[in-house]
Amino acid sequence: MAPKPGLHSCPPAQRLFARLSLPGIFLVLLLAGQGCRNYRSSRAYGKGVEAIRRQEYDLAIAEFSEVIQLKPKYAGAYNNRGVSYAHKADWDKATADFNEAIRLNPEYVEAYYNRGLAYGGKGDYDKAIANYGEAIRLSPYYAEAYNNLAWLLAVCPDAKVRNGKKAIEYAKKACELSEWETPSWFGALAAAYAEAGDFDNAVKWQTKYLDANYPNSNPSNDTPEKARQRLGLYEQKKPYHEDKP
Repeated sequence: MAPKPGLHSCPPAQRLFARLSLPGIFLVLLLAGQGCRNYRSSRAYGKGVEAIRRQEYDLAIAEFSEVIQLKPKYAGAYNNRGVSYAHKADWDKATADFNEAIRLNPEYVEAYYNRGLAYGGKGDYDKAIANYGEAIRLSPYYAEAYNNLAWLLAVCPDAKVRNGKKAIEYAKKACELSEWETPSWFGALAAAYAEAGDFDNAVKWQTKYLDANYPNSNPSNDTPEKARQRLGLYEQKKPYHEDKP
């Protein structure tokens, strides 16, 4: 079950997952749909989407800014410009755009999800957890939000935030929702088991993650080397924790 598209003047036809970080952690970019009444805004929106695909984030920001100038109540344009800022690690501007998208559409699931990722990038982990939780409340079948929440609870730099037991619960939920057919979720599940001290299962699922060749076959900042390093930690009965921003 996909999240509701929200209140857009140019309704999105589908979602594009613009991957940002480690296993299965990605921003959600909304693609422009058909039937946009304003040709200029529709054209700029499409050019912005293509710019993000090419990793030309400054161009994407310019295109979505044009859409916003033409359609200032178009929540999807704010969301996508926020995605562009997030790819540049400009978390303050990204958060501001996600805030506006949510103000325009308080049930905008993807914007809550993306704002959670942005808050995590800023090191504001409580707000990150709250936003992932709101995305899940609005869309209980949103596997990506469960996965991101599991990863944060497993590897957060702040020990007070980490909770291995809850991380396993959320990681399993993400896997169940995808019928265990999304290998990117396995990396978060492995990290969750490691945080909980179950290193046998951590090694098992990290091995499955590597065997699926996910770091090689998907656009992500994860690499086979990083994935093998995490596996090495689990084999030494050590959890993996991210560095502070």
